[in-house]
Amino acid sequence: MKIVTPQSLPRERLGTDLRSGSVHEIWRDPDDEVDPRWSLSLVDVKRNVKSLHRPEGTVDHWLGISGPQLRLVDGTRQEKVRADHQIVVESTTPLLLLRSSIGRAKSTRLLRVTRKSEMQPIILGRVFVSDPVEFDTDVRAIYLISGRLRVADTDLAEGEAAIFDDTVPPVMHSDGAFVATMAIPCVEVPQGS
Repeated sequence: MKIVTPQSLPRERLGTDLRSGSVHEIWRDPDDEVDPRWSLSLVDVKRNVKSLHRPEGTVDHWLGISGPQLRLVDGTRQEKVRADHQIVVESTTPLLLLRSSIGRAKSTRLLRVTRKSEMQPIILGRVFVSDPVEFDTDVRAIYLISGRLRVADTDLAEGEAAIFDDTVPPVMHSDGAFVATMAIPCVEVPQGS
């Protein structure tokens, strides 16, 4: 297991305007650093992003974490990004990220997984943990949105991620925490790792 604090990682510009926001890559496919099959990022949107280009042959999965409401425009489709379900974008047209005019002082925070289109779908979700919980073995990463969470012998702070690269997720304890999960179905992880 590896603990990552996304805000301490190098950030990349979001879109073409430097003031639009930033992207912090949390984790990428450990099997191929040069051309990864997928990557998990924390995205902070501070202004409308008029043209977010994505690599050819990729699919994006988006999940809202916090901040003002945001609409994602993909060609002719327009969807509100929410915390209770993921949005999957398969089109290669540039995306528009449009923020609500309410709460402009705060940034909108999202999780994004970019994967190669031939790869199996990835599932982003949000759960409330209030008792000891053991996630399925297909959960490869979690991000603590709010609350307190103990993972194995480590206390996770808000805004930190725990990566279960090649291990089964340990039992987690909390008295109340919102957690985002990233799962890759059908990944076989050896028991007892």
